[in-house]
Amino acid sequence: MKLRLYFIVIIAVLTLVVPAVFLRGTLPQQTATEIDGLSHLTSIEGVSVGPTIWKDSFNNITQWTLPSSSIPAILQVNNSLKLTVAFPSKSSPQALSIYRSVNLSLDRDPLITFSTTVSSGVSYGIRFFGTTTNNASFAAWHEGSSLQHRPGLGTRQTTSVNLVAESSLANPKLSLTGARITRVLFYLEAPALTSGNFVLALYDLHARPQLHSLPYTRSFGCSPGVYVRPEDCDDVRASALVSFTCQFGPVIYWKNKLILADC
Repeated sequence: MKLRLYFIVIIAVLTLVVPAVFLRGTLPQQTATEIDGLSHLTSIEGVSVGPTIWKDSFNNITQWTLPSSSIPAILQVNNSLKLTVAFPSKSSPQALSIYRSVNLSLDRDPLITFSTTVSSGVSYGIRFFGTTTNNASFAAWHEGSSLQHRPGLGTRQTTSVNLVAESSLANPKLSLTGARITRVLFYLEAPALTSGNFVLALYDLHARPQLHSLPYTRSFGCSPGVYVRPEDCDDVRASALVSFTCQFGPVIYWKNKLILADC
C-alpha cells in the first residue's frame, strides 16, 4: 500500500513539473524583448532645443483677453497669471477661456512649454490657432489630444508641446511652410452640476526652437535594441533626442539603446 502511494505521489509531481520544463519560454513575455541588430541605418538625425525665442513675463494684463461672459471671473497678471472662475450650478457643462496673441513661425519648429496649477474638480486645456502664408486661418488643435480636457489636480504641472506636430495632426493636408501660430488660448471647464470657485494659475509660458542636425546617411550596422513596453512610451517620447531609420523600421535612441519606435 505504501509503495502504491509512493508511485502516486511521484506521478503527481511529474505531472506538474514536466509541462513547466517543456513549455518554459513559450509563453509571451511581458518585459522588454531584445532584437538582433542585423539591419543597417539609412539615416540619422539629431534633435536639440535652442534658446528661448518668446516668453510671457506676466507683467502686462492687457496682453490677455477675458471674453465677456455670464460666468463671474477675475483675471490677475502679476509675475504669474491667475484666472479665478465662480461656476454656478447648472444642468449642463460650462467653460470659460482666456487668450493672447503670439507670433511663432512654424518654420522654426517651436516647442512651447507652460506650467500650470488647476483646481481639482474641473478640467482645462490649451488650444493654438494660426495663419498660413496666404493668411488663411487654421486651428492647431484637435479633440482627442492629451492637451484637451485635462483634469485639474491641484498641483503644478509642466507640459511641452510640439507646435508643428499639433498643427499637422489637426490639418494633415495643410501646407505649414511659412505658417505661424498667432494665438494661444487656455480654458477652464466644469461638468454639469458643479459649482464654486476654481482657479487656473499659469506660472510659465515660453517657446524654444527645436534644432535638427543634418541627416547622416552613411549606412552602418544597428546596435541591439529593445521593444518598448506600453508603460514606457511616455518616457521614450519625453526623453528621446535622436531618431534613426533602420531597415526594420523607425527607431529612436533611448537610454543608450536603439528602440523600435512603435509607441
